[in-house]
Amino acid sequence: MPQTTFTLTKREGDRTLRAETEADLSKDDLAALLDELKAHGSPEFGEFATIYVAPDEYTLHVKDQSIPLKPQFFPTRYSHIINELTSKLA
Repeated sequence: MPQTTFTLTKREGDRTLRAETEADLSKDDLAALLDELKAHGSPEFGEFATIYVAPDEYTLHVKDQSIPLKPQFFPTRYSHIINELTSKLA
């Protein structure tokens, strides 16, 4: 399986933090992951949400795509990818 480079960026005020990792994903698995993230990667809270979540701006960069992302909604079967990326941002 080919190595795919994943880059996660996070805006913090006027700074942008960046982390990078590589993962072995088949072409089909990568396509499925990207499709799922585009469809569900950055959902909005409903109109009745009463909690405040800091408006961190995350973006996942894979190949030529940039996908707005809320890391807590990353598919669990690929949690090792987002866990490594978020740990490197700290």
